[in-house]
Amino acid sequence: MAQLKSLPEEGGGILPPARKPTYPVSVRLDNDVVHRLRVLAAKKRMRYQTLLKQLLTERLYEEEKREGLV
Repeated sequence: MAQLKSLPEEGGGILPPARKPTYPVSVRLDNDVVHRLRVLAAKKRMRYQTLLKQLLTERLYEEEKREGLV
């Protein structure tokens, strides 16, 4: 059986670690919220879905801390 070789990359030659598995979720947002997300994400040079996940994760942590869960 043939072995897979990692592709050479700049500065190391090893592949980055695999991303954590994600779970798809449908959320309905107002057009204004999506527009604001897109504008802010563009300013930060990132995708709006990535920004949304980041904001949600940060806010969830704040709420968990406030409730004494972490």
